[in-house]
Amino acid sequence: MIASAGWRKRWTLTRELHGQQQDRARRREERAFGKNKAVSGGESEPERKRNNSREKEPRASTTDPEARVMKMADGGFRPAYNVQFASDTQSGAVAGVAVDNNGSDMGKMAPMNEALAADYGERPRQHLAGWRYAKFDDIEALENAGVEVYATVPGAARQEPAIATPRSPTMRPAIAAWRERMGSQAGKRHLQGVGGDG
Repeated sequence: MIASAGWRKRWTLTRELHGQQQDRARRREERAFGKNKAVSGGESEPERKRNNSREKEPRASTTDPEARVMKMADGGFRPAYNVQFASDTQSGAVAGVAVDNNGSDMGKMAPMNEALAADYGERPRQHLAGWRYAKFDDIEALENAGVEVYATVPGAARQEPAIATPRSPTMRPAIAAWRERMGSQAGKRHLQGVGGDG
């Protein structure tokens, strides 16, 4: 009997506290509703939101606000992240991972190489990538750091002579060296299995 009396007392107290919390919440809503109505000229905040629903900022994902709508391989568009892996070409072991919400792969080669150098204390001697990564600034930065870049020349599959284009006076030396390397048989052997896709 003593235990059951204590239980009833706690239950009653809990119900009273719950009722008080609901009353306070109701009063807060009424005050907010009154302020909103006075500020908006008769329309409450929820009413205004409903009326201006077309002016809302679009969201890519209702479950993950940081995801961005990206084009998929099937041609559709869905919220997603862009994940980059750096791996050893001999063993296939993953050496680095980068995740962002930018749909383009362009400009990701140099930052990944920097991350690998920071994580392992030395920079890879060669960097192999597909054409979607072939940003001239990245290629030049890696070449200047002593890294040989093996990345498909954009459009090389469609126009083979583009690789062997003679060096123009305005072409940066690192880019010219990369293009020459990619036109060589050794460069083509490095790219076997990578394809032009990246």
